[in-house]
Amino acid sequence: MIRDFRGLLKQVFKIVYFSVRFLLLKAIEMLLKNKTPYKIQDFENGRILVYGLKRLGDMVISIPAFEFLREKFPKAYIVLACTSYNKGLIEGIYFDKIITQPSGFFERMRFISEIKSYGFDMAIDLTCDYDIFPAFAIYKSEAKIRIGYNAEGRGIFFTKTLPFVLNGKHAIRLLMDIVNTICETTGDFSNIVPRYEPLTEDIEYVEDYLKKNNIKKTMIGIHPGAHFPSQRWAKERFAAAIDEIGRQGLGDPVIFGSSRDEFLIKDILMLVKSIKPFVVLNEPVKKFAAFIKSCGVFLCNNSGPLHLAAAMSVPTVSTMGPTDYDLWRPLGNKNIVIRKTLECSPCNLADCKEHKCMEMITVDEVIEAVKKQLKEYAHGC
Repeated sequence: MIRDFRGLLKQVFKIVYFSVRFLLLKAIEMLLKNKTPYKIQDFENGRILVYGLKRLGDMVISIPAFEFLREKFPKAYIVLACTSYNKGLIEGIYFDKIITQPSGFFERMRFISEIKSYGFDMAIDLTCDYDIFPAFAIYKSEAKIRIGYNAEGRGIFFTKTLPFVLNGKHAIRLLMDIVNTICETTGDFSNIVPRYEPLTEDIEYVEDYLKKNNIKKTMIGIHPGAHFPSQRWAKERFAAAIDEIGRQGLGDPVIFGSSRDEFLIKDILMLVKSIKPFVVLNEPVKKFAAFIKSCGVFLCNNSGPLHLAAAMSVPTVSTMGPTDYDLWRPLGNKNIVIRKTLECSPCNLADCKEHKCMEMITVDEVIEAVKKQLKEYAHGC
């Protein structure tokens, strides 16, 4: 009862917050001069800021947008703002410089001061939700042209906005729509798939690890974490799946995670009965990518590592509960997504009391999906 009441309070607070915010931003909009005509040719040798998305999966699906921007502005000086972890994924590829997105209040003030010093001609906000800071930072950059989505009133900080309408689009389409708007093109990106390949030195690092740990069978990668609790399949189910992988001799299970997953992984290890899985924690993103690339199958929730695996054409089996399938499904043809479509789906809740959509996903159907992927795509590690 108390939990239901807290949930209701959260919903009421959210409605009030966004209503008040919208009214305030509309009032501020009247004071801002945000319409600046431009031509693409104006930025061929210009300075461009791209404010990237925060999470690993977001960064992966941004890769086609990065490629397109660099192709359209080959001589421009392009700076990306992203998280320190994601920086390793695309460092030295598309951008002349990468700066770190801020977290705390004072970091944000320093960040705004830093981006002002670049004298950007154009600033692009790839944010596809209501987060206000990226839009405000873009405004404070003093770039002549500022582009982003007008979600929950954020559009007041831009000189050119896009209406935030999903209409069944994948997140990658939302990003490519921004690029289309910038470049004044009408490309059809409905079939676009992000691609990523780890460095040779990182592949060699993984090969050395596999030899040292005597991992000779096909590696079954397992990533039990996810950003929100509602996105996670139960730890008991992951443990049972690992047991089945061992009992049926499907391969060598290797559990991956970051520091935030350590307690979850410890719990899973305590529940596993038939086999002792290997554990790889806190690897830099480039080496993590190389580990995933070496997997015969990658089993996980809907999370950043899933999108990274899909971008490297690694066969995946993933669970999906409250997440919008159309918006966040893995792209490519080597992915099996196990989900249950209920009346409440997709609720997009960070936490869910009943969690039926994930509870209904059984160990048997996950193992059958893993076996199907192994049969179709298996390669030795």
